[in-house]
Amino acid sequence: MGNSSGHEGVPGINQIESLVRSLHGWRPFSGGLTGVLAEDLTRESILEAIRAGRVYATTGNRTLLSFSLNDSHMGSELRLRAQERRHFTARVVADGELRRIEIIRNGESVISQTAVGSTHTLTWEDRIRTPGEDSYYLRVKMWDTGSAWSSPIRVRPIVDNRLSKGKSI
Repeated sequence: MGNSSGHEGVPGINQIESLVRSLHGWRPFSGGLTGVLAEDLTRESILEAIRAGRVYATTGNRTLLSFSLNDSHMGSELRLRAQERRHFTARVVADGELRRIEIIRNGESVISQTAVGSTHTLTWEDRIRTPGEDSYYLRVKMWDTGSAWSSPIRVRPIVDNRLSKGKSI
């Protein structure tokens, strides 16, 4: 989740912006925001989405983000067999110019697309199977050095321990 430490009562915007050091030099910092992927704007729906992990963070930019694996939203934990497909869909609508959209698996970028404009859709199928559990999240980078990150989707393998013709499979 993203937030700022300002006490001005305007989430994501500090009245007196501070400067932070980034890879691109000193830049204004206006705090972070948390986005919630909720069914509607009721208290119950928002709390349910937070508890389910359907949240993302930004560096203060007003970005809308959705990220799913096999139609299960960010924050989900799936149990899949090795042969089951892993189809990802991501959609980003930003308040500025997008630069790059990436899916990160187990800490490493596995698909990266250059984005043009303020809207981008990414679809991708992961055909690589790593031993054990996998964790995926979406990372968004903007030209003004703003960023956004989804909460992770975790995949736990289903291991088939049945015996087939005297051999374990």
